[in-house]
Amino acid sequence: MPTTITSFGSAENFQTAWIYHSLESTNPDAASANSGVPASLSSIANNRDTWSLVVNGQLIGQGLTPSAGTVPYPTSQGDEYRLDNFLQEKIYYREEASSTTNIVTTPGAIEPSASNGTLGHVIGQLGQETTAWITYNNTPTAGSVSPYWINGANDIASPSAGKYGVIWDDIVVGQDLTVFPNDAYGPISLDSLGRQFYVDAGGNTYTRMQKIRTHPSGYDIHNVQRQLADVTETITDTTITRTTTIYKFYGAALALASEINTFSVSAFIILPSHILQRSMSKSDGEFLLSGLDMSNSNIRIASNRALADVEIADLKINFGIEAMTMPVILEIGTDNVVIALNQVTDVSLGASSGDLAAGQVLQYDGDKWINAQTAVPSMGPEPSSPINGQLWFDDTVSGKLYMWNINTWVQIS
Repeated sequence: MPTTITSFGSAENFQTAWIYHSLESTNPDAASANSGVPASLSSIANNRDTWSLVVNGQLIGQGLTPSAGTVPYPTSQGDEYRLDNFLQEKIYYREEASSTTNIVTTPGAIEPSASNGTLGHVIGQLGQETTAWITYNNTPTAGSVSPYWINGANDIASPSAGKYGVIWDDIVVGQDLTVFPNDAYGPISLDSLGRQFYVDAGGNTYTRMQKIRTHPSGYDIHNVQRQLADVTETITDTTITRTTTIYKFYGAALALASEINTFSVSAFIILPSHILQRSMSKSDGEFLLSGLDMSNSNIRIASNRALADVEIADLKINFGIEAMTMPVILEIGTDNVVIALNQVTDVSLGASSGDLAAGQVLQYDGDKWINAQTAVPSMGPEPSSPINGQLWFDDTVSGKLYMWNINTWVQIS
């Protein structure tokens, strides 16, 4: 039988063991990605879903898989390192933070917000507006006095063609501005909706909306809407990446070449016809438990063709089952075969002397090996049941050496 050679203290302290880099690891190459794994271990086993073998502190093989025929691991001498009992599972974690910086621009708020389909507003009575877009319309009423241009600090728009101004919360934010529509000085500044607008030094945008009323001094009063300047800020997002690396450790056993040699066994398998039509898996490859249940399968094994024909007839007569037979050859490793000495063809235990007894040995009787009593030398008192040829040294009376000759003791010294 294979000899266990495991020398294992812990995941960080071992001399001989199989190491499995588990499928449950989160990265394709999680050992090298996870700096939490000791370097001594990651250098041994750094490929996910593979095995590594360490014997007496030496790396025998890594990246080993059953499909490649390297688990169990064969040696050049014909021996084989096999998996033994599960020893330990070790999980390593590593958390790493990475930062991403983005520049985000948020459009400024619009004042006032749209309500009932009305955009913008005018605040204050005619001629006393504190918030409005005011435009000179070139049609003053004779004798009417302009409240919007009196050569004072808060003058909004002079009584001249194309003049306009903007007042917001009683502050003139656009004063005595000039519009020359589509002439040599250029077109009016219009937004994407065809509306005239004005941007102050702070980046706030004022947009002319519906005309609300007219002052007789020659000015049109419009609703005005303000959009505050866009806000640009730098936002840093931090992402935490957690890497999980799982290692499983198993014992190692060494099977010698003499234990690996195989027996060839010939037999006949009897398969009922209904078994041949039974599906044991779905289309996606998953096994069906009902398909694997062979408790009533009536599959039988026979050592030769004649006995196989007997089994086929029995299935037909007693169970009404049609069956067929086919020869098979089984290769069985010697470490999986258990035989008794009496099964060797030239050994016949109990043939001459009845049941086996303590002290018996094998003797060849000219035809086969049989069990028989052996003439074990004795000293002290005279043996009570001597056998032919037995030696006895009488150290209590005569001090002589005797040999039993069927019926009597013969002194030989």
